[in-house]
Amino acid sequence: MTKYMLSIKDFCTQFPTFKYGQVRNLIYYENRNGLNDMQVILRIGKRIYIDVYRWFAWIEKINHITRETQYE
Repeated sequence: MTKYMLSIKDFCTQFPTFKYGQVRNLIYYENRNGLNDMQVILRIGKRIYIDVYRWFAWIEKINHITRETQYE
């Protein structure tokens, strides 16, 4: 599968639903929220890139987990 990588700024421009500060906060807590487990974030030097396909797979995963625990 081809990687589709965007910087945080470009990601937020292309997908305005996600605000820059919100994405930065999610990346800051990547070890707690599962972004790290799904390898969504790529770092090259000081630059941070988002694998767009894995980002939306992560969204689906956390949404599925939330729906399952909602009715317990």
